[in-house]
Parts: sequence; C-alpha cells; structure tokens
Amino acid sequence: MDVRHHAHIRVFVAVTCIIVHVLGNGCVVHAFGKETKRAATNGMDEEYIVSLKDCSDVKAVKNCVKQIKAMTSRYGASVDGDVTRVGDQACFVFIKGIKKKDKDRVMKALRKDPMTEDVTGNERVRKAARCMDTRSGSLLEQLYGLDRIDQRNNNLDNSYTPIANGAGTFIYILDTGVRPTHDEFRSPDGGESRVTLSEHQNPYGTNDDNDGHGTGVASMAAGRTLGVAPEARIISVRILDDVGEATIRDIIKGVAFAVDHIKHNNRKDKSVINMSLEANRNRFFNKAVNSAVNMGITVVVAAGNGVNGKGINACTTSPGSAAKVLTVTASNPRDRIPRFANFGKCVDIVAPGVGILAASISDPNDNTITETFTGTSMSSAYVAGAVAIRLSRNPKNSSPARVRKWLINRATKGRLGGRRNTPNRLLFVGCGNTT
Repeated sequence: MDVRHHAHIRVFVAVTCIIVHVLGNGCVVHAFGKETKRAATNGMDEEYIVSLKDCSDVKAVKNCVKQIKAMTSRYGASVDGDVTRVGDQACFVFIKGIKKKDKDRVMKALRKDPMTEDVTGNERVRKAARCMDTRSGSLLEQLYGLDRIDQRNNNLDNSYTPIANGAGTFIYILDTGVRPTHDEFRSPDGGESRVTLSEHQNPYGTNDDNDGHGTGVASMAAGRTLGVAPEARIISVRILDDVGEATIRDIIKGVAFAVDHIKHNNRKDKSVINMSLEANRNRFFNKAVNSAVNMGITVVVAAGNGVNGKGINACTTSPGSAAKVLTVTASNPRDRIPRFANFGKCVDIVAPGVGILAASISDPNDNTITETFTGTSMSSAYVAGAVAIRLSRNPKNSSPARVRKWLINRATKGRLGGRRNTPNRLLFVGCGNTT
C-alpha cells in the first residue's frame, strides 16, 4: 500500500519511480512477432505506432506518411498528426482508429511497405509509485540522501557540499508536470522560480502537476535546499496524466519535443533529460531515447521498481535497457540495493532511493510541504542533478560519453551490497579524488 508522510520542513528530497507498461515509393516493415503479440493482448487494439527506417530523406518520409494516411483512411482510421522526429535518426507515425476486424489487413499493408522498420501497438503506461512511510525511522534516515553522495564513507556528517551547484544548466523533467510555485524552485536568494513550463502540446490540456511525482522528481534534482544541483533551471515537459499514466506515443512525443527544444535553444552542452519511468522492453522507446543521446544530449532514466516488490533485470525494461542512456537503480541508508529495485548489467550507477523526502503538492496552499517516497525515480533524479553539476563545471567537453565516464570514474566503488550482478558504483559529487 502506498503511504505518503507529509512534513512541513525543508530537507533532502526523494521521489518514487514510475513503471510504464510505457507504403510505396520506397516508402520495409519488419513486424516483430513478440512485440505485436504483446500489443494485441496488453495494448490498445485501435492504435499503432510505425517506426520509419530512414529519416534522412525528407521528401521520401513525407511521401511515406502521405501513403500511410491514404491506406489507413480506407479502413476508417487516421494518422495522428504528422511524422514525429526524435533528432535525426528516429521517425515515428502514430495511427489511430483501426478496428479490430481490420487489424490484420492494415498490418499486412504496412509490412509490405519498404520505408518502415517496425510496427507495434500503442501500449498504455501506468505509474507504479512505491511510497514508504518512514515516521517510525529517525530523521537522519530521512535526510541521508544528499549527505551520502558527497562523501566516500557512510559516516554521515549532516551536511551536503558538492563540487558545483549546477548554475547555467537545464534539467528537462519529463513527467507529470512540476508545480513552479513550490519554495524549492525559487532562486538561491528566494527570488523568482527556476521552473519553466514548456509549450509541449500534451493531450491533457494543462501543464499543471496534479499527481505530485514530477514535482518531487524535480525537487530531488534541483531543489534549492533539497536538490543535488540547487541552481540548475528546470524545464517541465508534461508527458503523464493526472494519475501518472500515458502511452508510448505520448512519451515519444515528449522526448521529441525536449530534443527539439534543446536544439532550438542551442543548449546541448548544458542540458540533461530525466525520465523517472519504466516500461516493458520496447524497441520504439529505446530507439527514441538512443536517438536523443546521439544528438549529444545526456539522458538519465530510472532502472525501475520491479514486480510485486521484487526487482527484475533492468535489461528487460525500457528505457533502462537502451544502450546509450544512464540507467540508475537505488540504494538504501545501509548502502545496499534494496529488494524492490531493478538490477543487472544494464544499470550504470546507483544512487540513494529509500525513504527520503521530496517537495509535495499535497496542500495547494502550502509551497513548503514535503512527503516521503521510495523508489528508483529519486535515484534517477539524483543522477540528473549530478549531470547538471558536471555540465556546469565543464560545458565544452560535455558529450554523453564524457559525462558517463566522469560519473563512473568519480563513483564510490565497492561499498554496495545486495546485488552482486549489478555494477558496484555509488554516485559521488563531493570534493576529493576521482576514484
């Protein structure tokens, strides 16, 4: 059962994770049976996503989309908008309104088309927030997160002293939205909010956070008293609805928006994308986030919270299994990877994620309230903040590969217990040597 502990104090933050279960004229579809079967049983039968093989030929892509529209219209279906591009290497077409009786004929037509790479159902996305009531624990346990990542040993000194504060950087929070009026998001001197609500055209009609997950994640990454990078700016890209649900389509569109926004504003060398969510392993999801990294943008994701309280191999999830993202799992106050946290070789680094406080939206009249969460979402947010610290120190050498190397080289090695088949690297942003 989810239990949230509310507190009117400003301290270190944490937040939960999300699990998302997120034709002619040269215009080839290779349908993958496993993906298609899962979509038919777990997805929404009337919506499909087509991944195009080649995005470089703009004219060919345009013609392909035109022909997909003509073909689907014959069955009373339609294309949702136009082609959605994530950088230069991933293009997607979203089809809606396909009747179950017409599905096989539409899929057959798509498979004959040489311009498409893959096709699958548009699966639903849902949040699996794992909250933890820590009222019976000590206050220090609630505050350990930031304190732990600025020192090598687990003898906490009740302080947080990072090597930089993230000034001049941008953390893109792809989530349920962010409450910009929360006190955690004011500038260091208590002035204006550091949150920008993006103009992403989400299907919900508002950028407000009515769930609380996004606000908590953002405060973990960049809260002024709770965050890893307290001077970084936050760009909120809402991709999840009021109860933390969406579809793979919604997520891909959000990634596409963030990549375009970063590119348009010429800030690749000072931006990081955080996605505190998880899906069944999905080729399209992975392709979208890998394409963002190929554009020169570091992407940080949660490894996930497992199934029924037991962690699973992160390589079976998306986007955690994507080759180029930074996948983060959780540790507890005793420097152990907890039972619920996903694990395995696809994990890149570990960060605190058990029983920590986050900024809350639970009281609409109180912009200082916090609540207690547990999950790999907050671990991902910590690492996103750490990336902002790295970018603020050396933006000219800020490729995702360099950022990954910096994080891994600086990580505290060999201190973690609980999962022997997971890289033993605990996030470190304190002063001192890099080993």
